[in-house]
Amino acid sequence: MAEDMNIQADRIYNNPDKKIIKKVTWNKLPDAGEQYSCELPIECRSYDHLMFKAWYMKKTANFGFLLLWKNEIIIRYDKKNHPHTVKGTNGDYLDGPHKHIGFDKFGNNYRLFKVNDINEKNVVTAMGDFFRELKIINEGGEIHAPAKVGNYKPLTDYVTE
Repeated sequence: MAEDMNIQADRIYNNPDKKIIKKVTWNKLPDAGEQYSCELPIECRSYDHLMFKAWYMKKTANFGFLLLWKNEIIIRYDKKNHPHTVKGTNGDYLDGPHKHIGFDKFGNNYRLFKVNDINEKNVVTAMGDFFRELKIINEGGEIHAPAKVGNYKPLTDYVTE
């Protein structure tokens, strides 16, 4: 089963037929201070039940993104710097912004790698970078930051008319 999920992760990751048609809307999490989340269904002819999820913590400017299929994580981006032991090494650590691709039923990731292709300073631009990498077309309009965080301008570069 885990191998099948890893194969599906690759297929979904590379599928160019993914689009978001709903507006990106951030919801403030109750009783969580200045924390926000966003959930958007993704339309795709080849795969049902795709979902994009994001979270943002204003105090630390930390954020992360998930692409899920049938509630299983396909890819996860974490800005937060928390170390991971890299599988297949002698205990090597990877820290800094990173991605996980493919998970098994126990939540163990298959591939873990450091990234520099997602803007870690700006959640709005980072979301657009994540969409571009995963070939997700945004037809939902401008991407705005949650609440008023920094001087981020709405992102229109990833919107299709």
